[in-house]
Amino acid sequence: MKRSFADSKRQKVSKNQKVVLIVTILIAAPLAVFLFLHQVGSRSLSRQSGASAAANIPTTNVAIAAATSPAEKVPIYEVHIANNGIILLRDARVISIIGNDIRVGMKWDRADFSWRVRISPSSIGTAFVEPKNGKAGFEDIQVGDLITVTGKITSSGAEPIIDAQFVRL
Repeated sequence: MKRSFADSKRQKVSKNQKVVLIVTILIAAPLAVFLFLHQVGSRSLSRQSGASAAANIPTTNVAIAAATSPAEKVPIYEVHIANNGIILLRDARVISIIGNDIRVGMKWDRADFSWRVRISPSSIGTAFVEPKNGKAGFEDIQVGDLITVTGKITSSGAEPIIDAQFVRL
């Protein structure tokens, strides 16, 4: 079977196209992996060092002072309410502490949300966790702290009441 000039040219073109495609993939794949890992690495570094807030500030005298001051944790507000009443509040700010109740709040733009968190003093009640030392207690919570609360909503209204199961400082 004889091949015509057009057939051999098509095979050469298709082989050339395959080679170009393979070379492109071999170059693009590591580049894509590098960019992905760079993004992940820069996000984790900015979270650890708090540098993301300082990196976006223009370099003026005020910016230099802000960059040298201790980095404040940027809250990532999160609220989950399940259909059975179980609730998670992440990075809720402590507004006040009265007796065994902690009043916490969150702000999104112009919306303010607040909850009353009941702490159970019994041995089978609320558990407190502090990420660095492990254990914590009710006495470790102060006004202005950011806390994460899990529990159950026991009352609704303008300021729902949550019976806390876990409080993380």
